[in-house]
Amino acid sequence: MKSIGQLVEETISVADRGLPEFAFYNACEALNQTAQMIYKDEELVEPAFQKFIRDNWRLISFMGFGGMEFPENLPFTLRRSVAALNMPFLAQEVVIYAVRHTLSTHQMPLGVGIAHVGHLRIENDKLLFPKNFLFAILGSVILNPINKNEEVADKFWISIWDFKMFISELWGRIDLAERVMNLYEG
Repeated sequence: MKSIGQLVEETISVADRGLPEFAFYNACEALNQTAQMIYKDEELVEPAFQKFIRDNWRLISFMGFGGMEFPENLPFTLRRSVAALNMPFLAQEVVIYAVRHTLSTHQMPLGVGIAHVGHLRIENDKLLFPKNFLFAILGSVILNPINKNEEVADKFWISIWDFKMFISELWGRIDLAERVMNLYEG
C-alpha cells in the first residue's frame, strides 16, 4: 500500500501533467486512508471518508470552491445518481458521491469532471469542479494533524488562496489553514 505522502506526490504529478481526472483517485485514496486512521476506534454509521468530508467541509469548500455558487441545475446523470440531494448541503453531497464512486470504481463518475481551467460550472451535461477542488481534497489530508509525520519531496507545494507553501512544511498544520480562512472569512 502506498503511503499518504506517495499518494499526494502522485496526485500533484499527474495533475501537473494536465490530467486532473486521473489524479483524483489518488487524492481520494489519501483522504480515505487518513479517515481510516482518524476514526479507526469509532463505531460509525457512515463510511469513514464520508465523516471526514463532513468534518473537514469548511476547509474543503474554502480551498475548492472559494465562495463560488454551486449550480442547482445539476446534469441528469448526477441527479439520478446522488441519493440525497439535500439543497442546503448539495455541494457536500455531490462531493461525497464523487469520492465514493471514485474509491469504488477507480474513476470519476460520468456526470462529474475537473475543469483544466476556470471555475465551477456545468458544461456538456457534466458538472466540472475547478482544479482547486482536487487540491482542496489534498489540503484536507495534508493539514490534518494525524498526518504530521508524512513526507514529500521539497519540490511540492500547495496554495490556500493567495498563500503558496511547501507541503513538507504543512503536514498536520491545520492551524495555518484556519488562520488563512479566518483572514478571508472574517
